[in-house]
Amino acid sequence: CFMIHYVKQTGDLRNISNEVVRTAVRGIILRDDLIMLIRTAKGDLKFPGGGLEENETFEEALIREIHEETGYVNVKVKTDNPFATYIERKIDEYDTQAIFESRSYYSFVNVIGEEPIEVKLDHYEELLQFQAEWIPIKDAIIQNTYALFSEEEPNDWVEREITILQALLEWKKSQ
Repeated sequence: CFMIHYVKQTGDLRNISNEVVRTAVRGIILRDDLIMLIRTAKGDLKFPGGGLEENETFEEALIREIHEETGYVNVKVKTDNPFATYIERKIDEYDTQAIFESRSYYSFVNVIGEEPIEVKLDHYEELLQFQAEWIPIKDAIIQNTYALFSEEEPNDWVEREITILQALLEWKKSQ
């Protein structure tokens, strides 16, 4: 399998021993030459997905997140062999004496048949105006690169998503 592993570390973390870890799952949904991503109010795109809730498996979390953010309920996920992992380590914004580590696992998801039903966005996602859309991977990379260098402060995930989209494009070329 085409497993990719990235680690991005920001800041001097040498003398910090406390850690806060957040684990998230993200869905790669492909249809022909398009990928389903979530567009935000800032114009950038992110993979559907989010954090695991207490006692939730990777598969359960990804199915829930896909439903909430895209409206698709009939999905088949493959979380046992993720396409990529992306780990980000930085000083925790709420506790400067702790390292915040975000672990994102990207897995392929098949959407079966039907059209999506109503999305179930939380308050934060509504504020960001999450909207699922099908888009060519190259276009998503271009739009996120533009968002990364625009004058408005980019969303935290833009750089991470560009990295995974580029890896996905390379993987598709090798198929």
